[in-house]
Amino acid sequence: MVRSLFLARHAAALTTSSKDDFNRKLSALGLRQSQRMGAWLLQNNLSLEGIFASSSHRTKSTTQHICTALNIKDGIYFDTGYYQASRRVMVEKLCQISNNLKKVLIVAHNPGVTQLLHFLCPTKAVHLDPADIVHIEFNGIEWNEITEDSGIFIRRVSFRD
Repeated sequence: MVRSLFLARHAAALTTSSKDDFNRKLSALGLRQSQRMGAWLLQNNLSLEGIFASSSHRTKSTTQHICTALNIKDGIYFDTGYYQASRRVMVEKLCQISNNLKKVLIVAHNPGVTQLLHFLCPTKAVHLDPADIVHIEFNGIEWNEITEDSGIFIRRVSFRD
């Protein structure tokens, strides 16, 4: 049984001097990026069974644009725990995904998404920029059995303008 993880960093957000990082909005570039992310998933016929995302404003917006492109209305879970999550928390959340789901998307923040990639695929690890999606597969293991270096790096797709 193959499981697929699509790990995404939220699209570009507005820079602000405000201390309210959680409520930062997508920039015009981020809007375009998030729409392109969804279009790419649709064009590649990647039917997602579950979407897990940070509940910060920019991550929610990125996720909502992706879901609009894919016409997904169910199976979307926003969780504050993904906001500023460490690698350890990201791994814990990944291991808590229902084993009934085979293809999932996680939309979150750096450094957590890059650290999770480094944990799962250390030889293929790169720094994830805003609006990057990495496709990782796991052969013959359940989500709750994932360990360090258990992922198979398939590809990285960037939506930078």
